[in-house]
Amino acid sequence: MSSPAFLPGYSRWSVVNQVYPGIVKHDSTSILTDATVDDIILFNEMTNMPIVEGKLLLGLTPNEMKIFDWFEEVNIMYKRDVVRVAVDKHWVDAEAYIWLLGDEQKTSYILDTSTKW
Repeated sequence: MSSPAFLPGYSRWSVVNQVYPGIVKHDSTSILTDATVDDIILFNEMTNMPIVEGKLLLGLTPNEMKIFDWFEEVNIMYKRDVVRVAVDKHWVDAEAYIWLLGDEQKTSYILDTSTKW
């Protein structure tokens, strides 16, 4: 089962030689955890605040999470981190795979604004 979700304060980037994009946190962005989902979307439209639109997967088993960790190359390319996402007008704690952006990789990514994942 899945639900549409919004992750403010992050952006999605295409990564050279990788199939899927990476999510990168923006340190300078204040996350509006007291705002409603509608407020976040409106604020994003007015200010271009980084926000990633995606899906929150529900009910995954530990074995399914191990498969995702293997695919995402946890601790090599990505780390699994706790984030707050906006789902159905509520805030939910969830886990997301955040790209481990090293200095040597900073020239190997481009902003991905065309694709919803």
